[in-house]
Amino acid sequence: MLHLTQYLRMGNAVVALQIKYRSSSLSERAESRPQLDALLTKYAEYQNNLLDEGIFTTDKDLEEVAIIREEINQAAQTQQLIKAIAKTVAFVATRQSKV
Repeated sequence: MLHLTQYLRMGNAVVALQIKYRSSSLSERAESRPQLDALLTKYAEYQNNLLDEGIFTTDKDLEEVAIIREEINQAAQTQQLIKAIAKTVAFVATRQSKV
């Protein structure tokens, strides 16, 4: 069952990554931009697939989202931010393949 609150938090985490990206230095942006672009593309596909009938998010998915969101909130340095982006991409990509 899709828990709307958790789903909205995942969206907020993606926005938080974009804000962290914008507040980074130019060199940090250059380093993290490809991963952020990939995340945004995969996340948009994931959201689109959730609109299909019969697609839902499990409690385990929501637990993973909560962990990823916390890591995004804690990402202060570029490498941590890149890791958080990569984990988010991996999460979205694995859910994408189940659809």
